[in-house]
Amino acid sequence: MNKLEFEAIRSNWEAIRPNARFAARLFYTRLLLIDPSLGPLFRRNPEEQSQRLLRAIGIAVYGISQPRILQPLLRMLGRHHVVRRMTPSQFESIGQAMLWTLRIVLDEAFDRTSRRAWDNLYRSVSGTLRDASRETQGLLPTELLAAA
Repeated sequence: MNKLEFEAIRSNWEAIRPNARFAARLFYTRLLLIDPSLGPLFRRNPEEQSQRLLRAIGIAVYGISQPRILQPLLRMLGRHHVVRRMTPSQFESIGQAMLWTLRIVLDEAFDRTSRRAWDNLYRSVSGTLRDASRETQGLLPTELLAAA
């Protein structure tokens, strides 16, 4: 990712933050319309789930310039049982819902540079999650704890 993409993501994120709860609701609505099979993975209280989503995005947004810190966090999250149950098509649905939400919330500010930057960020994050998930498949629970 280049400096222009970093700046686009951070600028977009700062623009979203005042309406972040609305954006999170839009995201989950769109996600479950695209892929209802993801519904059981998001059974938490909608407000709590939205807060978790916003924290995760914030970590990714501010961590992209510090991969030595971000990568271990993502790998740990990728070992989580929910991520291990997700299929490649579900990851794709999440990416589609995220880009759609950004386009709606940011409107004209979601230009080509922003779209490419967010797509790159999502692909990097989801790739790390999936890699970590694959590494833990077949491990016993005690081995999972040791890997964390």
